[in-house]
Amino acid sequence: MNLESVENQHPQDLPEEAKPSGYDLYYAPLPRKKQFTEVVQDLKSHPFYKKSKEVLLQRQTAYSISVGLFIIFAFTLIFMIPEPVDPVEGKWMKADGEILNFVGDGEMIHEIQMQTTWTTDGDGLTLVSQLNYIDSSQQVSSQLIVQNVKFTMTEDENGMWWHWQSILINDVEQEISEDQCVLLLRTSVVENTYEYSVVSTSYEDEKPESCTQNA
Repeated sequence: MNLESVENQHPQDLPEEAKPSGYDLYYAPLPRKKQFTEVVQDLKSHPFYKKSKEVLLQRQTAYSISVGLFIIFAFTLIFMIPEPVDPVEGKWMKADGEILNFVGDGEMIHEIQMQTTWTTDGDGLTLVSQLNYIDSSQQVSSQLIVQNVKFTMTEDENGMWWHWQSILINDVEQEISEDQCVLLLRTSVVENTYEYSVVSTSYEDEKPESCTQNA
């Protein structure tokens, strides 16, 4: 019996061993188990997965932007923080009315026509001045003056006591009084010698013990 003749026969006409069982008639074949890759592919094609992926990407983008803005803000704050200002910096008046202007770049400007630079180290102040002048023979001469001063700020930092430690002119040390001190006041609190004389008295109790005012 060939296959074609078997297919054209009704079940009742088939031999006993070729008849389908009751199990075959009422139960479908077992489904094929999906492979892992197929399951993953199904999940990726699911609308919920796509929506979740979009939300995650949006959150990652928002997080990256937030981090970037925070870094920019932090760097902006760092650069906006001003550098510490040396307490000596600013305009000061001596008892005779002379104004000394300590500029932030290390230059000191004053009424005497000479170039002066300044540096500080702790409570030590060093002034280096180049003085040019015409001598008795009508020739232009110059002097290099180096002053080493110990300075003490008053409590409100509007006053500054100077106590000279040494003075050198062309590398030759000069004699100075051990208690030679002066009081300088900021021009924000005094504008002339009269105001200086009035305001300076309030700083007498802050005078360093090693100093006696001699300006």
